[in-house]
Amino acid sequence: MKKNQWIVAAVLSGAMLTPAAFARDRTERASNVGTKVGTVVFRLASQTADSGFEAQTLPNGRTVYVSAQDAFTSAEVGSIATTRSGDGQQMSITLEPGASERLAMRTTESGADSVAIIRGGRVVAVGSIASIGVNITTITGLTAAEAARIQRLVATRNLADASTVVTVVPQQAVVSPGGMVTVDVYISNVQSLRTYQFALSVTNGDTGSLTRDHGVVDLANADFVFDGRGQVIQAVDEVNGRFGAVLFQGGADAPTRKYLGSYTYQVSPDASGTFTISVTPGTISFLISEAGVQMPYRTLPAKVTIN
Repeated sequence: MKKNQWIVAAVLSGAMLTPAAFARDRTERASNVGTKVGTVVFRLASQTADSGFEAQTLPNGRTVYVSAQDAFTSAEVGSIATTRSGDGQQMSITLEPGASERLAMRTTESGADSVAIIRGGRVVAVGSIASIGVNITTITGLTAAEAARIQRLVATRNLADASTVVTVVPQQAVVSPGGMVTVDVYISNVQSLRTYQFALSVTNGDTGSLTRDHGVVDLANADFVFDGRGQVIQAVDEVNGRFGAVLFQGGADAPTRKYLGSYTYQVSPDASGTFTISVTPGTISFLISEAGVQMPYRTLPAKVTIN
């Protein structure tokens, strides 16, 4: 593994739970989470009766076994993002750190591998737990209708409504076949930012392709988001096409547009039409605050026309 890839991996490992995360007071976290009328609750579930959970019937008639304890509630959800995964939907849920630890602890203790989403005492859907991080929990196996309903039910600010904006801006809006094009990524309206990582995706175009050539986080850029904030680690992972940076201490505010990083693409000789370069959705792209909480954001893509 290259050194810069190792740095990115080290940064990412900070967003995952470690054994020390479970060393806190188990008694406090084992108590049930208080809920209000209308709150959406998430409880561990199993497909087998030997789990000791209570049998519940799903809208499709299937029986699942659901814990009597809330793993977390909609009040502890910061944001929800959904992406297609195979024939179903993958849901990435940003949680408060305490909720993530509680979920991980109860999953470890019970051996459960699923979560039931409940509203008004009824199970709305059941998904499989793919991963649990300090801030992000990923649930798979949901239908598009189930994922959409959960997003509507959860009383939280959706990623699409977030005030923080990540914008991809081309240095050249029109380029020639066989040439090169560079895009810069900027952020605006963010507070207490400490860590970020982004990957970019290329779509559309009539013929040909834009192939990723290299990336950079230019610390000398006068608009760099962490400029003047102290020691910074930056990294570019060319294999997976991601870049990011971490501020050692504190956080940065960016009410106006600030620079995050850049990627340069090789335009194929047969390229034509207009290509879209956008932030790759899902867990590969994220913002983390000084407090260690993942932050919601919305994105604006770049358009590059081949003339």
